[in-house]
Amino acid sequence: PNKGVGKVDLLGVGPEDRLVVVKLKYAAPGATRGGTGDTPLRALLDGLALAAISSVNREALASELGAAAGRTLSDGPPLFALIASPRYWELCRGREAQKGAAWIREMERLARETEQVIGVQVLYLSMALAGDPGWEYGEEGPVLTEAPQLAAAWEARAGVVKPKAKPRPKAQASLADEIVEADLSRPIQTYERTESYEAGDRIAHPTLGTGVVQGSAGVGKVRVLFDGRKTLLVHQRPVPGSPA
Repeated sequence: PNKGVGKVDLLGVGPEDRLVVVKLKYAAPGATRGGTGDTPLRALLDGLALAAISSVNREALASELGAAAGRTLSDGPPLFALIASPRYWELCRGREAQKGAAWIREMERLARETEQVIGVQVLYLSMALAGDPGWEYGEEGPVLTEAPQLAAAWEARAGVVKPKAKPRPKAQASLADEIVEADLSRPIQTYERTESYEAGDRIAHPTLGTGVVQGSAGVGKVRVLFDGRKTLLVHQRPVPGSPA
């Protein structure tokens, strides 16, 4: 029945004699990447499962704590603490946008809702060790060289997500992009370089077909729309042989 459930890293007694369940995560100061799938959310869910199991076994745990430390346990819901090395939190934040603001916000939300619904208070803490690795091995196993320094896992407003910048409004279509419809009250004119044309005129070109004048394109030039494609044509050119 406990398949997939990890071990409890630390058990203790907290404020108001509440049972404290601790999940530990460690990344060495020189680590450059975290483990695949090793996320704070997964650690939180694992820890809450362990807190539930520990709460069910409160009587046996109270007996062990009483014998080991002379402490008693209250009947209140347990407190869960996710404690990780500073480098662990740095790696988790470094691989996300805005230094992990989005997932930090969700982790804080889950902590609030967990306490509201089942009464389990959730803490996210950073634990700095003195030195690298910060422990030495004795006869009974590893022992910390100095007392660790506990602090909040992240700054107070780390979960504030900055809104995305609003997209720049698209520039209004220029006159060159507007489509001028043909003025059907005017007859179709055969294209001649010496003629003068204005917007709305229909022009019959010997090779391009029939188009609609869209407007002036500068001195002596007009834009003409032929079958969905705009083309520049010259007009108002002097008649050959006429005085300049």
